[in-house]
Amino acid sequence: LFDYPLTEDLIERALHVVVHSEFARSCVLELVPDARVSIVPMGIRLPPVIEQKAARKALDLDPDIFIVASVTLVNPHKRLDVVLRSLSRLRRRRPVQLLIAGNVSPNVPLDRWIALYGLTNFVEPLGYVDDRTARLVAAAADALVNLRFPTAGETSASLLRLMAAARPVLVSDTGSFQELPDDAVAKVPVDACEAETIEAYLDAFAGEMALADRLGRNARNYVEREHSLNRMVAGYAELFREVMGLALDEPPAVDCAEELQLERSLRGHGTNELIESAAIALLELGLAGHARLSGEVARAIAELGVGPDKMDADEGSVYDVEKERMHERG
Repeated sequence: LFDYPLTEDLIERALHVVVHSEFARSCVLELVPDARVSIVPMGIRLPPVIEQKAARKALDLDPDIFIVASVTLVNPHKRLDVVLRSLSRLRRRRPVQLLIAGNVSPNVPLDRWIALYGLTNFVEPLGYVDDRTARLVAAAADALVNLRFPTAGETSASLLRLMAAARPVLVSDTGSFQELPDDAVAKVPVDACEAETIEAYLDAFAGEMALADRLGRNARNYVEREHSLNRMVAGYAELFREVMGLALDEPPAVDCAEELQLERSLRGHGTNELIESAAIALLELGLAGHARLSGEVARAIAELGVGPDKMDADEGSVYDVEKERMHERG
């Protein structure tokens, strides 16, 4: 896969090739030097920032322990064995826990690695988790790991979501990840000292929370600035104008996930997946600002009896409460 991608025929036949990084562009041109290649931002929904204490409370995690998290598919390229080796050394000096949220490839002997490094009581493999839980895990962590080597030139959506969570993230200093700002991620060279470098970064974050917070804020600002949905749409629109002469209408400027407001659900209202899905659908269709439609959707949800089970007397009818929430998300 990495040494022989076998994409030359596809590239040669393509009207245009879109990539998300200068590194990926160089990979394409190395295979087909006269290819027409443009860089367009990947584009992700900017998630809400969730307060760490609230996230730990929701996940029933120790509020004081230093938590490292991996929130992505676990395969041989994600370097988790190196992370475990680092933690086996770090735990001798600090109380530490590793959360692993994501499916585990059958090619990864994760349980054996955990036992090998004596981390059975310090690692919690969560398996596949839904989007809400993934955001909570990221918010609960003191540091996040998203290493990978080798790389096929990909830009990682999972990495961008972790950076958008405003937590410090460790990445491999290779491929497109070298293009990330040095003040937004912690870059780990893939060399003989990889495990020691990871250990040093984690130790620094545990000892100086201001450093970790600053790196996290810079990471989120980078994603918001460079990889928002609006930047992605604008990039494709410009590409269609240049390549195909198509002038597209400008879409509404909305980054939908900012409206999920997971913090509110943590404050006691609970989460109703149908209501969340309906709200997201309205936002994506550009219809959330239409009061009549929002009200009809809220009324239908209430009539189906799938809204919140209990309401305070002074909150009004279920219809009114759901309509208000739909407007908030719009």
